[in-house]
Amino acid sequence: MTSEQLYLAIGIPILFNGLLLLILFQSLSNRIGSGETRIGSLETALNKRIDDLWGAMDKRFDDLHAFLRIVMGKQEELDARVAKLEGRR
Repeated sequence: MTSEQLYLAIGIPILFNGLLLLILFQSLSNRIGSGETRIGSLETALNKRIDDLWGAMDKRFDDLHAFLRIVMGKQEELDARVAKLEGRR
């Protein structure tokens, strides 16, 4: 066996394995990139849902605040009426 044959016997499998590893790493890189894209879209959807929930909560608290203002106004009105009735006695 000559030295060129030895180099080819060792070099061709090494080059073939290197090519396979290159293809494997490229495939993994593509999968990771698509995973990052999917995670980004999920993050966007989740942020939208959270913002919608915050908006709904803000509206409910605003409605509750308005209701409590009405109730407090009625209570003050009733207190004034009771004080007026007590003052008549």
